[in-house]
Amino acid sequence: CTRTRLLTHQHHAIMNTQHPEMTAERSLELIRKHIEESRQTLSRQMGKPLLLWGSLVFVTALVVGHLWQHCGGPVWNLLWLAMTAVGFGLNYLLDRRSTVHATGFVPVMLGKTWLTFCFFALGLFAAGTLASSVAQPVRSVPFAGTLALLMGMATAVSGFLLNKRLIAFCGILLGIFCLIADCYISGASEMLLIAGMAVAGLIVPGLYLQWKTRV
Repeated sequence: CTRTRLLTHQHHAIMNTQHPEMTAERSLELIRKHIEESRQTLSRQMGKPLLLWGSLVFVTALVVGHLWQHCGGPVWNLLWLAMTAVGFGLNYLLDRRSTVHATGFVPVMLGKTWLTFCFFALGLFAAGTLASSVAQPVRSVPFAGTLALLMGMATAVSGFLLNKRLIAFCGILLGIFCLIADCYISGASEMLLIAGMAVAGLIVPGLYLQWKTRV
């Protein structure tokens, strides 16, 4: 047995020495195949979470905008914290019920991209709250425009990782258009802009991925 394993090992070593290019090509082919399979699996898995978060952001933005306008001012922005907690809880349940789970480089990087967006969005919210509560006047944080850039970047990176150009295009347009639009609106009206961001950056990509899985 030991002699047989030794001969087999020597045979593989000789073959790798004689055909290094074939071995490298085969390795690259396997890597490309694994990445493509991971992309396809992740595309089938991502549609529902995008629709979930898009719907939550859309509804919360409209509710916050209405309450801000008619019932007490920007203090209702605290509802975003509640929405984030609810979103993570529902996303966890959705992931537990999912029968499709992608593994590898692409899903890891995609998850880290959106987790980074979440942390920066919460940091932006905290900075805006702090700026509005200090006694001395400070420059206001362009909340909706900056959030649009963050969401647009996360959406575009997702599109590039999944090799879905439409999603990447939506992310780029989202960031540019909403940043410009935020220069002309303020206050409760910004919530309408955020609702539009949810549609362009989350709901439309989610519907697109759901449609692609059925084609």
